[in-house]
Amino acid sequence: MMRISLALASLLFLACGDAAPAPVTPTTQGGGPLALVASRGKAETFTFEDGQKPMLTFEAERVRVSASCAKPDGSLDCDAMRALRKGKQVKLGPEATGANPGAVACKKLGFRNTTGRAASGNEDGFCIFPDGSMASTGALDMYVTE
Repeated sequence: MMRISLALASLLFLACGDAAPAPVTPTTQGGGPLALVASRGKAETFTFEDGQKPMLTFEAERVRVSASCAKPDGSLDCDAMRALRKGKQVKLGPEATGANPGAVACKKLGFRNTTGRAASGNEDGFCIFPDGSMASTGALDMYVTE
């Protein structure tokens, strides 16, 4: 009886698994990420010192960027995404010891760091790019630092 129940449970699990969307797998362009589509990102609002801003989170790729990067065709195009797509461009030295590597990379690129808080209470560090777009410092660490 136990074997039948286990076999039945396995079949149900497999059948239900087919209905779920496939996980997003990271893709690369020019050594960096990310052929991302805005509609696959999770919309979240973060509160910053200058107010609330909508963000898009792509969990599989570990990327969080400004929702303003989304274009009408669904692509993501902004300074933050261009930096991520450019790939490994910042070599970290001793100044990164004990520091957030993505925040150090942001400063080395000549930009400013900030911190935002999601409605859930989670905080994240962000790099602010010249066009006002932002990328999480975790994404910078993953895709921009050597």
